[in-house]
Amino acid sequence: MTDTTKYFLLVLQRTSGDVRVEEFNSEPEALVAHKAEEVAYQGNPDIDVLLVGSDSLETVRITHASYFGSEDLLAAS
Repeated sequence: MTDTTKYFLLVLQRTSGDVRVEEFNSEPEALVAHKAEEVAYQGNPDIDVLLVGSDSLETVRITHASYFGSEDLLAAS
């Protein structure tokens, strides 16, 4: 059985609701990117950085719906 987990780095700007998503196929690569974003936005309360492991971006849009706007939610349905 192969591991099909992908890693999604979500960077949310809270005031605008804009979210940037980066996809990674390896956990070590995703962790390095996550740490870099955390350092870059340290102390900025308007930015939320989250790393999620999932089978697909569609699943992340459902499980972390608050990160995505209503248009994204409709597209994932």
